[in-house]
Amino acid sequence: MPWWDSWLRDDDSMHVLTTRGGELVSLVGPLCENPTCPGCGGLAGLDSAQLVGFATVANRPDISTTELVSAAAGFVERTGWVDRDPELVAEVAFDMADETAEVAGWYPPGTRVRAAFDRDTDEWTITAG
Repeated sequence: MPWWDSWLRDDDSMHVLTTRGGELVSLVGPLCENPTCPGCGGLAGLDSAQLVGFATVANRPDISTTELVSAAAGFVERTGWVDRDPELVAEVAFDMADETAEVAGWYPPGTRVRAAFDRDTDEWTITAG
């Protein structure tokens, strides 16, 4: 079984994080050494590249694992936060999609979540509200 199959629910749909307007959102871990960088530990819209304070868990049967990873890769390429080496872009995109799908899978659709990355512990703090 491929590792990404763990993202799928029993009905082959996937929980993802979105804005209120439906834009896909991802956890964005520290991509640089500057702790004030907006791309360093939070939620960001994958199309707009804007920071998002809260995201909503959504059940999206129209989104495949390939589309989630592709959206994350597009985000990484557009923002220029990592070297444009295709292997590095793919690695970061897979990690973003994996962490985001895992967090979204913890909660039922409609749950609002907030995320912060703690550089000292190298861990995410996820709060639902």
